[in-house]
Amino acid sequence: YYYLLNINKAPLDDLRVRRALSLSIDRDKLMRSVLHGVNLSAYSITPPGTLGYQPPRLFELDGNAAKQELAAAGYPNGEGWPGIELVYNTSESHRKVAVALQQMWKDALNIEVTLTNQEWKVYLDSVDQMNFQMARRGWIGDYVDPNNFLDLFLCDGGNNSTGFCDPEYDEMILRQAPNARSREERYRLFHRAETMLMEQMPIIP
Repeated sequence: YYYLLNINKAPLDDLRVRRALSLSIDRDKLMRSVLHGVNLSAYSITPPGTLGYQPPRLFELDGNAAKQELAAAGYPNGEGWPGIELVYNTSESHRKVAVALQQMWKDALNIEVTLTNQEWKVYLDSVDQMNFQMARRGWIGDYVDPNNFLDLFLCDGGNNSTGFCDPEYDEMILRQAPNARSREERYRLFHRAETMLMEQMPIIP
């Protein structure tokens, strides 16, 4: 479960803003208060332990760092914040998550995030056309392998919808990993690629 960020649209074209949003989310509190403790807090796109693979964990909840990132991007304590819209498909559970995050961002960063729910077909069209700033997304692997999650973010990936495109990432996922001589080497490549992905943060897990 994650939020897509359209990194071609301001203010999410600034990595510091994307980092501020992610660093200010209390995922464990979200799990306890909204999701009844049945989920795991996510810090990457690949679920931990997928066929023995462990994804990188590059950040934690850090409200002070989030404020510093936002200030460095030009919005100290939320001043001058242009606002962003979060789109989600109509569902009470998605609404509850969105409302909880909206409040976390208000409390931690003093910024407003507008919530917009759309019926399924409209939502899918918004995401496919990248006609959004931030959008809810989920992915369930149809086979058990890290590749099933990492190939979502290839440059021409049909489910990418973020604007993220890194030829080095594509090279590792499409060519180097399939030609790896061992599972260990393959997983090292996946770990490097996922580290690159999460450093750029086109998604908020």
